[in-house]
Amino acid sequence: MSVHSRPIEFDHNSAAHTAMGPLEIYRNLRESCPVAWTEASGGYWVVASYDATVQALKNPDIYASGASVDTNGEPHGGIFIPSARGMVAMIPTEVDPPVWEEYRRLLSPRFSPAAVKPLRPMMKELTTRHVDLVIQKGECDLALDIAGAIPASAILARMGIDTDEWMFYAEPFHNILGFPPGSAEYERAMLGLQDIVERIRVLIQQRRQSPGDDLISLVAGAVIGGKPIDDESATGVVYTLFSGGVDTTTTLLANAFAYLSRNPDAKRALIADRSLIPLATEEFMRFATPVQALARTVQRQTQLGGQTLEEGDRVLLAFASANRDESAFPDPDTCQLGRYPNKHLSWGMGLHRCLGSHFARATIETILEEVLDRMPDFTIDEERSFQYPNIGIVNGWAQLIASFTPGPRSDQSPARLDS
Repeated sequence: MSVHSRPIEFDHNSAAHTAMGPLEIYRNLRESCPVAWTEASGGYWVVASYDATVQALKNPDIYASGASVDTNGEPHGGIFIPSARGMVAMIPTEVDPPVWEEYRRLLSPRFSPAAVKPLRPMMKELTTRHVDLVIQKGECDLALDIAGAIPASAILARMGIDTDEWMFYAEPFHNILGFPPGSAEYERAMLGLQDIVERIRVLIQQRRQSPGDDLISLVAGAVIGGKPIDDESATGVVYTLFSGGVDTTTTLLANAFAYLSRNPDAKRALIADRSLIPLATEEFMRFATPVQALARTVQRQTQLGGQTLEEGDRVLLAFASANRDESAFPDPDTCQLGRYPNKHLSWGMGLHRCLGSHFARATIETILEEVLDRMPDFTIDEERSFQYPNIGIVNGWAQLIASFTPGPRSDQSPARLDS
């Protein structure tokens, strides 16, 4: 393991990291030591520059994502620092080749551009329904009612689950990030996640007996390593698909809404020219970086950013920093809705590039169009809105209260969704 003579003061999980502002911390690191060692959480390397982050992402044989658990039940490796043992394994996110390749071949066809394109009408219908639930009120929580509800409903539809159940699935994922450990909301969220895992296990057994054309059926019937997938692995895949399908999309949309409220000229530009929305989506991904940083484990001695990394070292790839690197992006601290090219790293790169990126893009673009159509004058109530208490990993909003001119419901919305 590495021992650095001059470790930096850095802990992305600390309250100080969130309070001081991660972007300023990362800017200082890029200027002084873009690959630096910290003693926090047992010690790890912080990778702040764009080039070094790309180098790590392009070499998964050196920088592994795999997670394991020792005989004492202690977690090792994985994409979080400190290593975390969740309720289920994060599959295929924390799986390395060659098994990773089997999962990717199984899932990729369902998330390709060709597979996502015909899903846009479904996304449009779900978006219209959920906007209808709040449009007459003139106020809503954009973080949960829109940015949380619609992506959750969209992934549930792909899984063959009733979209009216979105709150059961989405609220625990939202509150586990939106409220600090020890709070009543956090404790309820933990129980909610346990309920989700148990529900997924039941659904997998049901799909084994009566398969359909949904994602759960696909996973339940998979053959991995030459034999039928076991129940725990199947549960891990479905859980990961849902959490991944909600987290990035929800946090990106909330940040986009906050930015547009604070920058009315940008909002007017998107309203006037909808062709900007795809490029704006990518720029929001770069500018806000929903997933701020993830970890890897060094497999053999290597060089990165002028530093010598040893086998077993943990490495934090700071996507939020790479996305603001002046050497990669002109004027990086300005959100330019038409920025092109835009080689941001929010979708990842290489082996573990986000499986659901095309699905997420389509969802984000559909929701932005609908909100700009039907709530064009929305403004955020800054006093009643607040971000996650810890944005070291996920940069999101616990609550984002918006007001807007009330409008009519769409006659396309089923009455059963009206509450």
